[in-house]
Formats: sequence, C-alpha cells, structure tokens
Amino acid sequence: MIKIKAKEIYTGLTKYEDAVLTIDDGEVKAVERIQDAGEDEMVLDYENYTIVPGFIDIHNHGGYGIDFNGASSENMEEVLTRFPEEGITTVIPTIAAFSTTLSKDGINYFITEIKKYLENKNTGITDIQGFHLEGPFLNPKRAGMIDPDTMSEPDVDFTKELIDQSEGLLKIMTIAPEMPNALEVIELLVEHSVIAAAGHSDATMEEMNEAIERGTNQITHLFNGMRPMHHRDPGILGGGLTNQNVYAETVGFDTYSIFPEIWKMMYDLKGPTRMILSTDANILKGMPDGKYTHNNREIHFKDGRIYTEYQGGDMHPGVPMTFIDSVKNVLRYTGATIEDVAMMSAVNPAKQLGIFDQVGSLSRGKDADFIVIDDNYDLVATYCKGNLAYKTDV
Repeated sequence: MIKIKAKEIYTGLTKYEDAVLTIDDGEVKAVERIQDAGEDEMVLDYENYTIVPGFIDIHNHGGYGIDFNGASSENMEEVLTRFPEEGITTVIPTIAAFSTTLSKDGINYFITEIKKYLENKNTGITDIQGFHLEGPFLNPKRAGMIDPDTMSEPDVDFTKELIDQSEGLLKIMTIAPEMPNALEVIELLVEHSVIAAAGHSDATMEEMNEAIERGTNQITHLFNGMRPMHHRDPGILGGGLTNQNVYAETVGFDTYSIFPEIWKMMYDLKGPTRMILSTDANILKGMPDGKYTHNNREIHFKDGRIYTEYQGGDMHPGVPMTFIDSVKNVLRYTGATIEDVAMMSAVNPAKQLGIFDQVGSLSRGKDADFIVIDDNYDLVATYCKGNLAYKTDV
C-alpha cells in the first residue's frame, strides 16, 4: 500500500486540497484529506503538485517512429512505453485507410498483432483497451491525409466479419453517414456496443441527424475532414456543434489546423461534458525534421510541421502534438479549467468506451492511472496502474 500526498487531487468527479491518494495493488483505495489519512504506510511526496486522472487517447495512430498501421506486437510495446511521457495512460490504437491497411489482410494482421500483445501485456506502461478503425467507409471528397483510393462503400457483411474477428476489441469505427448502406452499418455497430463515429464526411445536417437517430453519438475530429458549415447549409458541423447528444472528439490543439477562436467557439457550444480530447497522433511525433516515406508516400517534416505533396499540392495538415501540450493550449485559449480537462480527457472517453468502471476517474477500486503536474501544467510524473511509468528530473 502506498500513500501519495499532493497539493490538489482532481479525481475527475471531485476535487480535494491538501490530500492523500492511497493505492493498493495498482488500484485506488482512497482519496482523502491529509488529516484523515493514516501515516503507517510509505508516503510519496508531491505536496507542491497536482494529481489528475491519466489521459485516455481514443484516436492515436502512433508516434516516435512507429505507426500502428502495420505494427508488430513488439512495435506496439515500444511505442506504449513512450506514451507516459505525455500523460497517456490508456490508448485506443487507430488504423486508417493508408495503402492496404484496411484491406482484409491488413486488418487481419493488425488484429492478430494486437491480440498477441494483449496476451502478455506490460501493466507498467500505457494500456490498450481496444482499437479504432478510421475507415474504410469514408467519403473520398473529405479524405484529408487518408488515401481516397482505399475508401469503399459501407458493407454490412464485411462489418459483421470485423466485429466477430475482433472479439470485443473493436471499440470505434469512423464512418461517413451519407454513404450508401452507412445507416445499416451504424445500426450494426451500435448493436454490438461499437461507437459509430461520423467523420471524413460530406453529410448534410439532415443526413447527420438521421445517423444520430440510428445511434451515432460521436464525431471524429470535429471540423477536420468534413463538409464546411454555411448559414444555409449547417451540415455535419451544425449537427455536431448544436446537438448535445453528440460527443465532439477534438484532436491535437496545435493552433493551426483549427484556429484558437474556433476552438473557443466549439468549447463554448459543447462544454466539457460533451467534448473528448485526443491527439490523432502519427508516426512523426517525437521525430527530427526530415523527409519520411510512409506507406509509399512522401511526408516532409520541417520545424515541427507536416507537409505533404499529394491531394492538391503542398498540403499542411498540422503539427504532431503531445497530449499534455494539447491540453496546455486548451487551458490557454478556451477558458477551460483543469477540472474540465479531467472530464474531457478521462471521464468522457472512459464513459464512451464503456470502461468507466475500470478507468477514467480516481475512484475507489479503479486502476491507479494518474499524472502529476506543476503549476504551469508541465508533466512531472505518470503512473500506470500504480506503477511509475515516467518522471521528469524535477
């Protein structure tokens, strides 16, 4: 049993000042005021710092030179050891329609490798709780960085095969709800407790509303890769921003791919109870500048920014953001508090994924997944199931 002192502890549901977090066998035993906690066990002193639940990243393609597309189980463990450096304690690996990744062979390989990893997973690093398929049932008109040639019309039989093969590991599928047969696929996904997230879509507001009626309750990277909003044609954005039954997944707040003013508008409209922070991280995060070949396509990485030469010239999709740095921008530009961040980065994704009984808040009996931050919101330490997974030299 370990007791950890902190200046503040945000459980995700409540806040304690001058508090103690008690951990037993990797689980939260109690969060209480210092004067109410016994002193008969080992104490770790973070009394000048703040503790919040670890980040749950539901949209993450990899990083540090490794992409979940085509990754082996060994590659997965390698990148999972790096994620605590940015405060991620749970991740949903995401594969997208690059090259042949979302062909049957590509998906078979990925599912085989993720199952292989989970058979003997390391509990002292970032945990995997299923996976996210970003495609292949997307609209080529809103491809973004994804190869439009890999996209296909929604297929109910193929989706059934995926659900059976994944044995509960398929947690999210991003789908364009306006495509033929999409509504039938959405119903099938929801029937099997898979999040049917709208994304890479040219849907009108009417088409988005119909998808919501069929069970869609999340939009993948709101604003990115979708039909623009017009005052006489609100589209998928209008539906996503105004319908409080829909979670807005937001990715990598780099101040470029979505301007801070738009972020502020999004936060004001949705509020912390209907937003989910994620990174949409890719292989270039943590890598030096240079030219990289990824799935037979060239990507330029210069001054921390990504540039591509496909889909219409010198495209600049954005900046690979760590989770903690994205959080800092959320706090800086939107007016959100650290309590709001705990809601958007831990509570909401855990509830959406159906794993809130295990993670997402520092409540009794849940995994002791948490981060320690200073007054500048810099990361001091990350704990995964009570194990120290990362610490700075502070």
